[in-house]
Amino acid sequence: MRADVYIETSIQWNEVKDGIVGIAVTVDDPENAKSFFGHVQGCSESAAVLYGIKSVLAYLSSCDEICLHTTCQFVANAFTNGWPYKWQIDEFKDAKGKEIKNRDIWEDILLKLNGRKMIIKCKEFNGYRNWLKAECARRARKYVS
Repeated sequence: MRADVYIETSIQWNEVKDGIVGIAVTVDDPENAKSFFGHVQGCSESAAVLYGIKSVLAYLSSCDEICLHTTCQFVANAFTNGWPYKWQIDEFKDAKGKEIKNRDIWEDILLKLNGRKMIIKCKEFNGYRNWLKAECARRARKYVS
C-alpha cells in the first residue's frame, strides 16, 4: 500500500521560531486526503518538517511505500542522498565528527520507517502544496505570537 504525504510549514528556512506544520495524507486515493495541523516551538523549517514526518509515520504503519512531498530542500536532499542512513552508521555524527542537529528525531524516523521505501518529491507542483502553505500561514498568524 502506498501513502502520499504532503508536509509544509509556516516556518521558512533556518529561522528558529514557533510555527504551524500542516500534513495531508492520501492512501491509495489521491482525491481523499486527511489533513492534520500542529504547533511546533523553537524550530527551523527542517525540524518542523521532521516532526511532521515523525508524527505521520506512526499513522501509516501499514503502508510499505511512502511518497513524501515537501518544499523543504534540506529534508528532501537528506533522504534523496541517503544521509540519515549514513548518519546512523556513523552514530549520527557529521563529517567533522559533530553530532547532527535533530538527532533524536532522525533516529525515531528511521526506526519508524523500518526499511519501508521512501520516495521524495521536492517542490513538485501538487494540489495540496499551496493549500497547506496558505493554511499554515493563516493558522500561524492566528495562533503563533
